[in-house]
Amino acid sequence: MFRFRLQQVLDLREKQERHLATQLAAALGAEREAKDALNGLRAERAAGSEAVREGESHSVGELANLAFMMQQLDDRIAGANDTVSAANNSVSQVQEALTAAFKDRRVLDRLRERHEETYRATAEQTDRRAMDDIALSRFVHNDNGQ
Repeated sequence: MFRFRLQQVLDLREKQERHLATQLAAALGAEREAKDALNGLRAERAAGSEAVREGESHSVGELANLAFMMQQLDDRIAGANDTVSAANNSVSQVQEALTAAFKDRRVLDRLRERHEETYRATAEQTDRRAMDDIALSRFVHNDNGQ
């Protein structure tokens, strides 16, 4: 029976790879949410700008209030940009870690395949030798019996 000595290590690598894949899915979700929030803020800002352009004349107080609201939106957009950048960095880091984990696991998979192939070849060779020995002993036994 074939037994790979590094099977526990291979199992740990597979578990780590699955964990990183889960982290990547979470990071991609967070990135998507951050981009959606940023796009929502940009749309709100564009709508506010459009309302100012299309609107009738505004008093100084209304214009000051609109300017303040636009500045607040600009600040929130800047924060959202930072959040999107951080989410992009997180996705990149997890992708790199997942790629490395995949390569590590793949190396162990190939090593296991080679060991299993060697085991099978050795077992086949042993079986052939046993069959040859049986055939030779029957030949010798039949030859002596005649």
